[in-house]
Amino acid sequence: MGRLLRWGWWLVAFGRRHAWTARRDHRGGAFLLWTAAAAVGDVVALAWSLSVVLALAAADQWLAAAVALVLLGALMMRRAVIERVTIPVGLFRTTHLLAELDRYLGGDPPGLARLQAARALGRAGLPASAGAWWKSIQPGTLFAHDLAAQAVLADARGDRADARALFESLALMREPAPAARELAAEWLALDDADAGRWQAIVDRAGARARPARGAHRTPDALAHAHAHAGGAPGAGEYLWPATTLTFFLEGVAGRLLGRADAPSQLALALRWLEAPRRRATWWLFRRAVAAGAPPATVAHPRTAGEPQPAAAPLAHAIALHTAALARPDEATLAAAAAAWDAAFTDASWRTAIAQRAITLGAPPDASARAVDELRAQVVTDVAHAILASGARLPALLAVAEGDGGGAGAGGAGGGGGGDEHAARSILTAAAARARAELLAGLELTFERIGGRVHDRAPLAAIDEWRSFLAVRAAYHHAARQGGVELERLAFPHAHAELTSWSVWLWNDRHEHAISHGMTTWLYEQALAVGDAQAIELHGKNARLEPASG
Repeated sequence: MGRLLRWGWWLVAFGRRHAWTARRDHRGGAFLLWTAAAAVGDVVALAWSLSVVLALAAADQWLAAAVALVLLGALMMRRAVIERVTIPVGLFRTTHLLAELDRYLGGDPPGLARLQAARALGRAGLPASAGAWWKSIQPGTLFAHDLAAQAVLADARGDRADARALFESLALMREPAPAARELAAEWLALDDADAGRWQAIVDRAGARARPARGAHRTPDALAHAHAHAGGAPGAGEYLWPATTLTFFLEGVAGRLLGRADAPSQLALALRWLEAPRRRATWWLFRRAVAAGAPPATVAHPRTAGEPQPAAAPLAHAIALHTAALARPDEATLAAAAAAWDAAFTDASWRTAIAQRAITLGAPPDASARAVDELRAQVVTDVAHAILASGARLPALLAVAEGDGGGAGAGGAGGGGGGDEHAARSILTAAAARARAELLAGLELTFERIGGRVHDRAPLAAIDEWRSFLAVRAAYHHAARQGGVELERLAFPHAHAELTSWSVWLWNDRHEHAISHGMTTWLYEQALAVGDAQAIELHGKNARLEPASG
């Protein structure tokens, strides 16, 4: 009978989760079928509980029947009690105790109880007296639920950046942990809605965890995803399962972005009614309903404060240079660099500088050195502006090549033949400087990790993971800005240092979950740059199955 009760509760959780997946996919028949399956599970659990109470009552054990009714009622409603009572009130020990019952009754992993306790602990304000208790329930190694729990605690401390990074990193975990992913998806959707990042909500809604069931974060799944990058979304379970609140926010995002698959006003109203916090989300519903077609882009006229084309190339270059440093982006930086190309090939101001040097009695090469120093300073300024703005180097280089090297190439004849090529390559030189600084920063980051691993200086598991996330973020930022060329230069350094790190975590510290996350990330980057040797090594390591918790 106990097994029957467990199957009933499992069917409820399984059915409801798949019902939401079907609804997300607009499969009405499957949604009704899974909803019915969840209802059957409820009926099975209720029938079993009533049969126990009635059996005791039939045996004239009225006191036992009353106690059983209370206990079984609490068990039947324990998840509602956890969500509605113990977590909001901050009863973290009670929450952990009730959630632990699922290990025996619902078959949930032990990490889920720690995650629920962390939510209650955050609501309680992270009391100092709870520190010893919290440490006492921690496992020996870090798992997906514990990663989500650390994100919850970071959010409770007010560190939203750390919470976001940890929640997003669940995508690197082999362990499915659907409850942790549901919580992460809801938190991330709320954070994105608060910041107006509606496209991020839509992208997360369509992300698939694996192309086939059971293949998440395996080499075959990653190779499949790499081979079909940019194509139609594959089949498989969602990486970020939906909750009622997440489903509503996805609908709001779709309407605000004007997507063709956005829900109708009636469908959005239904999502809003199903979601919690209806009073707090009413304004979002009204905004999404009122959203129409996006307004046409109107070109704004040039204002008086913006630099106007100047008659003198040098004055024009200085004006555009100042504007580019104030508001750096690909367009302003390219315009400033082109203006400097024209200025450096203009013979009139070079002649004026030479005459000024003669008047002052300066050495014969003083004017040439002054021009070279100015050019070096311009290249430095533009390179730093490129780094600060995050402008993509391939796009800037394409502009430089498309312009034939500079606006003033044709006027180089009066500037002193040896400097002609230099005068036409401000943007190219600045992009090269920016790429070198990006690569140098990455190499320094990798060397720090490699030195710590070589010295066997361990950090706490969660801090090891945070260090990896920082390295990963720096790598992706540099690769996104520097393009494929920089990524191919940077990957060998990442491969050398992070491989040793992940092996150390797996073999010596038995942190299999986070080591596997590092390995599969290295495998993905090896696929991206086409490093055959690294693909073979990390593919072999990624086939090792990490433990789950």
